[in-house]
Amino acid sequence: MFEPSDVSDPPEMPVPVPAPMVAATPAVVPARPPEVAPVSAPESDPAPVASTEPSFESESSSEAVTPVTPPATGGILKTFILTSAAAFIGAFAWYLTDRFAGGGAQWIVKFSCVAFLMGMGTATAVIGGSGRRGPGANVAAALAGMSAIALGKLLVVALVQLPQVTGGATDAAQVIRLVTASFGYVDPLFFAVAAVGSAVRFILARP
Repeated sequence: MFEPSDVSDPPEMPVPVPAPMVAATPAVVPARPPEVAPVSAPESDPAPVASTEPSFESESSSEAVTPVTPPATGGILKTFILTSAAAFIGAFAWYLTDRFAGGGAQWIVKFSCVAFLMGMGTATAVIGGSGRRGPGANVAAALAGMSAIALGKLLVVALVQLPQVTGGATDAAQVIRLVTASFGYVDPLFFAVAAVGSAVRFILARP
């Protein structure tokens, strides 16, 4: 018979202690950066392609006839008429000055003033007719003023001296002598004064 005391207790087996359960942390996945659409360069206009077709426009423009402008005969005629009128008016003024105010001690001053105004008058006619203000127009106006003085002297001979000398008879020799005697040593002064008057009028007409 076995005694209960003789029976040894079985050795105690270590009870395994369960490990504490740790919550599994999810793996962190890095956020993916947003995709950026590639920026495309602006499309440039295609280079113009030289056309091989014949250009009818250029041919038509080259074949176009350029209108030929007629010569400015109207301006020349207008200038001639105005200058001639100014010269005749100046010649008549010279005749009136010789007829009614030619005597006296200051006759040179009187005729010089008339010559100056005659030069300005012919210059005004040239400027008004042609619109030119160059040296050529100035010379033409001065010559017109001198011609007006000569014409005025011829009027004096024809209307004043010739009837007194010949009594109305036409004598060629007498007419030539009177015309020659009407031009004296002081006449170049009057011509120069007329040229000065023309030059002054052109100076005043400058813009």
